[in-house]
Amino acid sequence: MKSAIVTGVSGQDGAYLARLLLGKGYHVHGTIRSSGGGGGWRLRELGISDHQHLHVEPFDLGNAVAATEIVERVQPDEIYNLAGQSSAVASLSDPVGTAQVNALGPLYILEAIRQTRPGTRFFQAGSAELFGNAEQVPQSESTPF
Repeated sequence: MKSAIVTGVSGQDGAYLARLLLGKGYHVHGTIRSSGGGGGWRLRELGISDHQHLHVEPFDLGNAVAATEIVERVQPDEIYNLAGQSSAVASLSDPVGTAQVNALGPLYILEAIRQTRPGTRFFQAGSAELFGNAEQVPQSESTPF
């Protein structure tokens, strides 16, 4: 059975991805913010909150030790990083915390993969807002930031 870690599993995209992976027979380890925050309702609405192959646990994306521990323990085939600070207001009020989670968090996961499970596939979510007021629709890898 394949296993995956989905950070931000209680968010919209994370919940739908978890449902898709579970439907494909994956064992899914979903992470939520250590500081709590709602969102479990999405997993319930999708009918997967009690799925036998879904394990939800708190995780601090800004903690390198925690990243290594979860990769080492789960031994995932795939990691989908959908977590991060997405609120512009919150990012302006806590720029250091935002950088810790949005920039260093993916680095911590990649380093954990490199050290403990190099064959793991990694997906990093982004936002179309990176492109600003883009003239090209839809955007692609060649669209200027």
